[in-house]
Amino acid sequence: MNPFTIGTLLNSAPMIIQAAGKLVDLIREREQGAPASAEKVPVTVDNLEEVIGRLHARLDSMDEASVEQLKLIEQLARQNEALATSLQRQQQRTTFAFILALIALLLAILGLTAA
Repeated sequence: MNPFTIGTLLNSAPMIIQAAGKLVDLIREREQGAPASAEKVPVTVDNLEEVIGRLHARLDSMDEASVEQLKLIEQLARQNEALATSLQRQQQRTTFAFILALIALLLAILGLTAA
């Protein structure tokens, strides 16, 4: 994996986590004090109560779904950050192993030419 890709992953993960947290807070604030939008008023009171009940139920389910989706996005961002960190450590280990192999190769060449 390209070092720039790892850097991009490491840099973008905290921003995604923060944005998801802000969206969760925004949805919670909207749940607490948002005025209902005006729609066409049904002719009878019974119809009006029925429409209001359906709208409240739909809003509640949409808000719950949005919060769950944002929590999932936040969790995925955290996993993405952990993966990027792990890849960075793996790249460092691979570089170290390559340098050791190169040193061993040079010592072997020196040993063959000295003999």
